[in-house]
Amino acid sequence: PVMHVLMGANGNITSRAARALLDQGQPIRVIGRNAAALAALRQRGAELAIGDAQDARFLAQAFAGASAAYVMIPTAYDAPDLRQSQARFGAAIAAALVQSGVRRVVNLSSMGAELPRGTGPIVGLHEQEARLDALPGLDLLHLRPGYFMENHLQAAEAVAALGVYASLERSDVPVPMIATRDIAAVVVRELVQPEARGVL
Repeated sequence: PVMHVLMGANGNITSRAARALLDQGQPIRVIGRNAAALAALRQRGAELAIGDAQDARFLAQAFAGASAAYVMIPTAYDAPDLRQSQARFGAAIAAALVQSGVRRVVNLSSMGAELPRGTGPIVGLHEQEARLDALPGLDLLHLRPGYFMENHLQAAEAVAALGVYASLERSDVPVPMIATRDIAAVVVRELVQPEARGVL
């Protein structure tokens, strides 16, 4: 049977993509750390894989039998060393893909991941693209979305209180943005009917 496996089950993108796949009657397995947080998806028919996504053996089991996988490096804001955390997740994902034999992979990256330095945490996504590009035989797509529209909600209280949007960007610099539901729609499309390869 066709089985789609998705990482990041509680995130804005994955939770929407998972629900859309279930709506289409697609069998899915979602990877997360907390079964209780994924109970709603399980009730709708999703298989759960609960464990540590820095553990390649766990991930390989979670990817086993998948016709396609959506992978992403979780942002561990609480990690003592964010870049080291990214590298551990990234290496585990790459090793697990090799062990499990999944062919179709949709990888969440970011605009700016084409640059090798000077982009903060996005450098970790640049390195992950290279890590996955080096794996033989993958049918691979890197998604490089712009800034998530939903991130602006964090500023809502300050805007309401102060009447300004305080930001580190210059006010006249255009910033490419996208809603996570639109990214989720692309994830679903590219898992179910793979068309794009390389970078989107």
